[in-house]
Amino acid sequence: EMCIRDREWSLKLLQKKEKEPEYKYTCRRETTMFKICIADDEKWVLESIAQRIKQCKLPVKICGIAQNGLEAYEIYEKVKPDIFFIDISMPICSGLEFVERVRRLDKESSTKFIIISGYDDFEYMKKAIKSGVVNYIMKPIAQKELYETLDEVCRNFEMEREKEWKTGE
Repeated sequence: EMCIRDREWSLKLLQKKEKEPEYKYTCRRETTMFKICIADDEKWVLESIAQRIKQCKLPVKICGIAQNGLEAYEIYEKVKPDIFFIDISMPICSGLEFVERVRRLDKESSTKFIIISGYDDFEYMKKAIKSGVVNYIMKPIAQKELYETLDEVCRNFEMEREKEWKTGE
């Protein structure tokens, strides 16, 4: 039921011809493109998220997509993304299991994980927080929430890099 409504909403969004809102991103130094990966078991959701990320006009580049937990981990190993959008419920390995596995096997990982979910379940949210995810975004995804989350993550990365640059690390 949620998926049908979500799909109809996404299709309407893609068909809309309204002017896109203007988003501005500024930083003090030359901007680095941040690598993003996306994992969701529904192809139309992957396409919708990719489209929405591009609309944000932030310094990000989509470097990989996956349709299950195994593919997600393979892409993670290959790309080592800065940001990873992951569906909480996927075949082979759930989004939370994926995040926990990355945290366990790659202690040096600086990847910021953003959970996307059609489930408004407090237990999922608690587990996500314990796993150290940046945000838990509900489907259907609001463009403003996606933008604000990505903008915050990009700004935090910039601040971390600025700090490292100043201290020479």
